Amino acid sequence: MTGSVSEQFALLLGDNRPTEARVLTRPTGASTALGPVLLGIDDEGLRHLLVPIPDGEQPKDRVSRGIDLGHRDLFLHGVQVRFADLSCTIGRLTGPFDKLVEDIVGRLERDPAAGLNAVIAALDDWRALLRQAINGLSREEIVGLIGELEVMAKLAATNPSEAVLGWTGPSGAVHDFSRNGYDIEVKSTAAVNANAVRISNLDQLDPTLSTDLHLAVVHLAASTDAPDIETRIEELLAMGVPADALETRLGHAGYYRGMELSVPSKYALRGIRWWNVDGDFPGLRASDIDISRLVGIDGISYDLLLGVLPTALSPDAAAQLAHDWAT
Repeated sequence: MTGSVSEQFALLLGDNRPTEARVLTRPTGASTALGPVLLGIDDEGLRHLLVPIPDGEQPKDRVSRGIDLGHRDLFLHGVQVRFADLSCTIGRLTGPFDKLVEDIVGRLERDPAAGLNAVIAALDDWRALLRQAINGLSREEIVGLIGELEVMAKLAATNPSEAVLGWTGPSGAVHDFSRNGYDIEVKSTAAVNANAVRISNLDQLDPTLSTDLHLAVVHLAASTDAPDIETRIEELLAMGVPADALETRLGHAGYYRGMELSVPSKYALRGIRWWNVDGDFPGLRASDIDISRLVGIDGISYDLLLGVLPTALSPDAAAQLAHDWAT
């Protein structure tokens, strides 16, 4: 396929719109034994992935609200062909849908015999992410994401590739950035008078679990003139951060390029304060609590008061920390 899936859908949308429930199609370059795999745009401008299946087969699945799997019969060169029809019916899902389609096409290119099984396997892998995408991100999640992108920019100034490869938070790791035991926990706040941040588990500020542990608190301010998430992503890409790795981790964080957000995402950076987290740093750690006291306990979080913390690192020391982490 020449160009990305998004580019191919854009070309289809630029063609004459089909009428009478027909679908305008373009080949993806992938094929099965039953025929070519197609991209399609219907008379309402909705996206479709069409994978040939045997006559009489009727796949049906509601992957998430806005993405459905059914079937459609089309005539190709005068012959009726049945297709599994994966469609996107909500505009805010077009970004993740295009990535899903790229994944399915890639699977079919590697294994043309997989057919419908490739579609179903990809849907199983993507189901949770698609549901997260339709639910959207909360204000707190957006503030947290922006804070992590701001820290990534500091790390990328030295090593763009390691900055994104070390972004481990979206994959469920204890710390947001981790590289060879050198960990950074990022907390973000957009409160006007920020006096506390939430620590979500007992391991986040436990220095015994890291070779070197630091806390970065990112202060943001909502502003209509401030950069949004997309602008920050473009800036990271311009710094040399690998696009594929960045988009993969953004997806794990529940964000897809171009997705519609139900809450504002324009925040100005007020500043980032950094602390070295050692054994004397305030916080609760599992290692400080008798194991018998933790039996039957499922999840502990607490608010860390910023006003009682030790003196934050100087700007020069913070810059050196970011440099050392990435080298």
